[in-house]
Amino acid sequence: MDLGSACFNALLLSAVLLLLLLVHVVHRRFTILQRYGIPGPTPYPLVGIIIQFLRSKTGFKDIDQELFKKYGRVNGYYFGRAMNINVTDVDILKHVLVKDFSNFTNRTMFSELERCANTLAENFLKRADEGKPVPVKDLFGAFTMDAIACTAFGIQINSQNEPDDPFVRHVVPIFIPRNIFRRLPFILAAIIPGVSILLRVFKIAIFPKESCDFFSRMGQSLIEDRKKNPTRKTDFLQLLLNAELEENSFDEQKEGKESTKRLTTEEINSQAFLFFIAGYETTASLLRYAAYELALHPEIDQKLVQEIREQVGESELTHDKLSELKYMDQFVNETLRFYPPFARFNRRVTNTATYGPYTFPAGATVNVNAYQIHHDPEYYEDPDVFDPDRFSPERKSTINPITFLPFGCGPRNCIGMRLALVEAKIALVKILQKVQFVRCSETVVPLKLKILGLLIPNDPVLVRVERRQ
Repeated sequence: MDLGSACFNALLLSAVLLLLLLVHVVHRRFTILQRYGIPGPTPYPLVGIIIQFLRSKTGFKDIDQELFKKYGRVNGYYFGRAMNINVTDVDILKHVLVKDFSNFTNRTMFSELERCANTLAENFLKRADEGKPVPVKDLFGAFTMDAIACTAFGIQINSQNEPDDPFVRHVVPIFIPRNIFRRLPFILAAIIPGVSILLRVFKIAIFPKESCDFFSRMGQSLIEDRKKNPTRKTDFLQLLLNAELEENSFDEQKEGKESTKRLTTEEINSQAFLFFIAGYETTASLLRYAAYELALHPEIDQKLVQEIREQVGESELTHDKLSELKYMDQFVNETLRFYPPFARFNRRVTNTATYGPYTFPAGATVNVNAYQIHHDPEYYEDPDVFDPDRFSPERKSTINPITFLPFGCGPRNCIGMRLALVEAKIALVKILQKVQFVRCSETVVPLKLKILGLLIPNDPVLVRVERRQ
């Protein structure tokens, strides 16, 4: 055998060995869930269920439902290389989800929210006079934009009457990708190890760069201005800056001790941005579905209006009066159950943990499909019937708190989510005092929904708006 043939054979053998090693590594990776006893479909190498997801017209909604029917309340799959475990078993969820209670009341922001809600109600009056079907998400989105801008950053914008406001132009692309290529970095990061690191190195953003740059510049400018000119504002940005100042003062008093890590300007800006993004879509989504259900159920509308007249009347709306609207609470809770804004959220498994017959390996992602839990007949009687009375004092005690997850881990765990509830209730009071929502021929019944993290209707929610008699 000559030297050339020997080299070729050696290279061929090396290639075969490398291929076998690659096959072994891939097989080991894509059988971890199986070895840990998590039932689920046999994954396609490297991609898992990504192909099914891209083909799905309902996002994860039908995918999760099929996995639940076939494999039970705990099932697993691969999204690219990422291990995912779906959990709808309440006993396991009690361990996975961490509860944290807050006493934040949002009183100082009440007047700003009321101002934005008054503008919203006036705009609905104008639409009532036009007599045309109204795409309610547009109006609610603009209202939420104004409200969250003042509560997060302390700035007043008027996107409700100026739809081309830069805030609107830069927020919409974050939630609604214009094309499939916007999702490409996310898909590549799920399939190929190390891509997420490369995305950071080359500054390739999953969110549109133009939108991120806009909010980054705006936040930096506001932070610098606040530091130069101290303010008495109580928005979320100022709360973060106050916390930084308190830490600075505390560190200066410490002698001979290692200083604690303080928030950087970039971190403060990022937290305010996340607060803004989380608050925008959740409140707009809640109000959109609330208007839809009021159009379908005039009897619920009448109960709400009667309560508002009795508790508020013609007097000024206050935080205390808002808290007395008990049927309003029931209606909002049922809307959140029926249409949870964060229909699907997750938690990362940092250490391998065992729950009964299931072992969750470290590095896996536990997915919680709140929509599926909220519509599970084991947890809710007649789950596909919209019934605010299920949250009445007489019946609410029968609901297991861990099965009510409209904002991920529940509104009491997050200042932003509690603010969203107050914001939505103020808006509903102001609107229902002036107009009512009515079903029309353009109203799609029932709504077809898809889950892309958020719960999104396939078709616009269109209703008619009439002046309140």
